[in-house]
Amino acid sequence: MHRLPLRAVPAPHKPSPAAKPMNLPYPSLGTLFKGREGLLADIRAGFEGKQPAQAQVIVARHAIHGLGGIGKTRAAVEYAWRHAADYRALLFLTAQSPQDLHTKLAALCDLLGLAEGVTEEDARVQGALGWLADPANQPWLLIADNVDIPEAAEAVDRTLANLTGGHLLITGRLSEWPGNVRALPVNVLDPEPARDFLLERTAGKRRTAADDPAQAAALAEELGYLALALEQAAAFIRRRALSFAEYLRLWREAGQRVREWYDPRTMQYGRSLATTWQTSIEELPPPARAMLDLLAWLSPEPLPRFLFDHVAAPDGQWHSLKRKASFT
Repeated sequence: MHRLPLRAVPAPHKPSPAAKPMNLPYPSLGTLFKGREGLLADIRAGFEGKQPAQAQVIVARHAIHGLGGIGKTRAAVEYAWRHAADYRALLFLTAQSPQDLHTKLAALCDLLGLAEGVTEEDARVQGALGWLADPANQPWLLIADNVDIPEAAEAVDRTLANLTGGHLLITGRLSEWPGNVRALPVNVLDPEPARDFLLERTAGKRRTAADDPAQAAALAEELGYLALALEQAAAFIRRRALSFAEYLRLWREAGQRVREWYDPRTMQYGRSLATTWQTSIEELPPPARAMLDLLAWLSPEPLPRFLFDHVAAPDGQWHSLKRKASFT
């Protein structure tokens, strides 16, 4: 994907100046965001007092191993919420590939009130880039998420990293970047904040016991202190109103089965995270398991409901799903 020249794109309507363009994917964790204060301070220090064209990337320290679930995206979004008052726009897009970056840049036009009626994607990309270049919209914060392959990194650097008037924050598993991008390594949580997260996240929803702090510490260690694994385990405990000891027993039983299929050479996530998935999946009823098996083959983008309409389903698809799920 080549850098596109900026040119005017029709913009029949614009958001009210009082309305801050914002499409962050989730709200702040508040007090549940633990163990990353130093990282947020480093991000801020890298941006503070800097002129435009400043970019930083949050990378996993063990990116060579494809470590996922460490909390890179959450840290970037939390930074955005903490410093929302400093920016006129808080923008988020995924950039898993050059085409994904191109498509998501074009989609920003809908948020920004640009290019109404324009369907040509290149023109919409130019419109979004033109909006970012307009001093009236600066300063902005743009998060480019899931930049995990060199081709995507090159596209981000070529298209975004030299923009002026705002700050670019990139998340990904790559540690090597050009000199105009500052790499910030992020590791798993320390034991104490990982334990405290489990205790606070499940407060009032778990079956309590006198040894909860010790059990939470043991569970956090088993989960490898991975942020995503901790959140998934806590959500399971809350939903089932389990004790830490009960969940740990289920998790260890699932772990035995995960060892039968887990391959660290091909999996993008650690075995502890795979085990939290296995623990949750085994609790699903057959219809939900069948639906999950079907969805696993599809893109993570939003899906239209009509794809699951049994009347419009391709011949044989719905009957196959019914047999697998034991629908009646």
